[in-house]
Amino acid sequence: MDESVHDRVRKVMDAASLSQAAFAQRVGLTADKLSKSLNGVRRFTSLDLARVAEFGDTTVDWLLSGREPLRPSFAARTTGAAAAARTAGAAGQGRSVPTAPPTAHPAARTGGTSGTGGIAGTEGTEGTGGTGGNAAVADSRSDASLESLLRRFTGAYEVLEALGRGRPLPELPAPPKGVERFVDQGEALAREALALLESHGVASVAELDTPQLVDVVDQVFGVDVAQVGLPGGVDGVAWHTDAFRLVLLARTDRWTRQRFTLAHELGHVLARDAQQPLAERHLAPGHQKNYDEVRANVFAAGFLMPEREVGLAVEKAGHLPRTVGPDGSDGPVGTADLSEATRAALVVRFQVSPSALAARLHQLGVISGEGRRTLRGMTTEQCHLLVGEAGRLQDRTASAVAERVPSGPARRLYDAYEAAETTLRPLAAYLDREADVLREQLAPEPPVAALPAEEKGDLVFQP
Repeated sequence: MDESVHDRVRKVMDAASLSQAAFAQRVGLTADKLSKSLNGVRRFTSLDLARVAEFGDTTVDWLLSGREPLRPSFAARTTGAAAAARTAGAAGQGRSVPTAPPTAHPAARTGGTSGTGGIAGTEGTEGTGGTGGNAAVADSRSDASLESLLRRFTGAYEVLEALGRGRPLPELPAPPKGVERFVDQGEALAREALALLESHGVASVAELDTPQLVDVVDQVFGVDVAQVGLPGGVDGVAWHTDAFRLVLLARTDRWTRQRFTLAHELGHVLARDAQQPLAERHLAPGHQKNYDEVRANVFAAGFLMPEREVGLAVEKAGHLPRTVGPDGSDGPVGTADLSEATRAALVVRFQVSPSALAARLHQLGVISGEGRRTLRGMTTEQCHLLVGEAGRLQDRTASAVAERVPSGPARRLYDAYEAAETTLRPLAAYLDREADVLREQLAPEPPVAALPAEEKGDLVFQP
């Protein structure tokens, strides 16, 4: 026979080995109300169920439906330099090491990130993870920490869904059909995404600083983007289900890397790659063999540095006349020798690293191989200083280091608390705070006592 809500509440009570009266007291009910609810005479309120779920360390969704909470799972596979280091470590100990196929089911993949693949838009060259067997231990601990972090967010989504406060997700652009090459798929996805943004009044991604871009990604694509401390070696995580779309970005002072990772993870969501948590770790630019990652890289490059916008920016700098194609559209660009000032200005404008810009300009035929090497030799900091944007560099770095959680779920959890549909604990868990501390912070300030008549006078303000 199917279990009912009161059957599952009884399970929680039995597991605690408490009498019915003692259990009622622990979950804030009178013994009479609990008895009536367990016998089907009275319905449990949403607040009742929230308190029972908290007490039993479970979810309201499980009490209502019996569905187990979402539990992210990660495979132990990594790619690039870390995998090579692990292979070398194993070989040195006389062990055989299986080779992973170039593609795998998303649930069984933890792969490269912004800057892997060596295709238009590599982002930096740093990022390798330990050596030999130690790397495997580090990865195992990293997965456990990452799973705990993801539960912080999925727990909020589950509470909101159970309360009927889930978010209606906007429709995403359809993946390109009839396009075989992953590179072409990435480019097509970028064009579709930019067209959708333009229909919402966003003319240029380059004009948006990363916090603004995060808000636009939230509003247009329905993707919640959090900026949190991720385990070592992890730059970003993407995960989407029918109920939510989530991207986690690592807090870092490498803000251009963070921005590219945001675009990369968005590419995974639009390509429907991340139906299980997809973590990007142990970067190894130029060595990525996973085609989904190549597609996401190409998408990120095209999304952050659209061909037409790049060409117009170079032309405006006086370096490159545009050509016209047979259909009247902008034709291909040609190779140009960019001055140091122009190179720096383009880095600042498109908010990418010199390495990412160099790869994109070379792929578009704007610069030669020598020009690419010259641009890659510059740094993001140098570019901002050359064009007098030191203040903007500081602002962008500070923003990338700060913690940020999506405001939408927080607001809906708070609304549910205000409506007495749940306790404060789900919101506190989502914000990573103690419930009692948050309750104090939300409490209204005590009224200021009126001064005696003889004490009244002009207000004095002290600095």
